Amino acid sequence: MAEIIIIIIEFSKNKEKELKLYSKLQEYSVPSVTVKDMLLGLIPLPDIIHANVMQKEE
Repeated sequence: MAEIIIIIIEFSKNKEKELKLYSKLQEYSVPSVTVKDMLLGLIPLPDIIHANVMQKEE
């Protein structure tokens, strides 16, 4: 059986950017695998900063 190494990511409930990133990751079926794929460059990072600007302009 293969060993698994786990890293815990914490998000602050008091920081809007972190909450938006957390909610974006929850859209994926397996958020932990999604983070790993993002770090490996297999899928793009979510653009929460640009999304914040677009929401403020509307």
